[in-house]
Amino acid sequence: MKHIKLFKRVLYSIILITGFVACNINEEVFEDSKLNSFFEGDDELILAISNSKSKQSINVDQLPLTAKTTIETDYSSMNSENSYEVPKLGYEVNMRGILPTNLGEKEDIFFAKNGRKLISKKNLKDYDKKDKENYMAEKKDKKPHPFRFVFPVSYIMPDGTSVTVNNKEEIKSSLKSWYDANPDSKEKPELVFPVDVIVKSKDGEQIVTISSKEEMQELRKKFRRKRPRPFEFVFPISFTMPDGSVISGEDHKEIKESMKEWYDANPDSKEKPELVFPVDVIVKSKDGEQIVTISSKEEMQELRKKFKREKPKKPRTKD
Repeated sequence: MKHIKLFKRVLYSIILITGFVACNINEEVFEDSKLNSFFEGDDELILAISNSKSKQSINVDQLPLTAKTTIETDYSSMNSENSYEVPKLGYEVNMRGILPTNLGEKEDIFFAKNGRKLISKKNLKDYDKKDKENYMAEKKDKKPHPFRFVFPVSYIMPDGTSVTVNNKEEIKSSLKSWYDANPDSKEKPELVFPVDVIVKSKDGEQIVTISSKEEMQELRKKFRRKRPRPFEFVFPISFTMPDGSVISGEDHKEIKESMKEWYDANPDSKEKPELVFPVDVIVKSKDGEQIVTISSKEEMQELRKKFKREKPKKPRTKD
């Protein structure tokens, strides 16, 4: 008799969980943070907050203390443009880079109702405690940028006014003051060229003059560390955009340019493009290369998991 009751309880739990996952995402689903454990990471909650029609504009000071501390600690080089609260779900904050090294870069960060930062599964290898700790430690242990500006430097703001700054702190305070006074502005400030930068290398430091935005982009690319990919796409490939249109490209550059054009024409879109399956990929291994056909998003995720590399642990030093 006890076994029958236990079986009924288990069966009832399975039905509840299955029904819960199968339902469309709505705000009540996430009212209890424990329910989020049914999902991999916080992706579902992030998506629900991002797409919510109940989003209310708030001041960044109205965020929970934990969220404000995260922004001040991990995003000191960025300014909050917009802050939103979604009742029963959490918060969304739109950040914009304001330092020379990340000027104009945008990032949307999300928080649960208690102020915990929500982390997408896509940004973590595995969503367990150890990986979350490694992820946060890695963020705090970022290496200094390989170049810095020779001050003063100037910026042309979206209204045509000029702002001149003498150090990094002034960049943050001056640009923040301007955007606080112009909250509806979505345009980026423009760095006034030419500028001198101090470039660090193994041989020491040297001053380099940057004469244009294109030269600045090339300098950043030069110092950008790229991880070798375990597989490459067989082009052409296509993506379905949020409005249902399809873009195709013969290489990464063409895809990137087409997507940039689409998002420039649709600045309010928050959704991501979807890769059109099936696709062929060239998989690299010790034995050489082989072409594999990927038929779905799930198969692509499995392929990425297969080639996921674990970072070697640093040996502990004895004091």
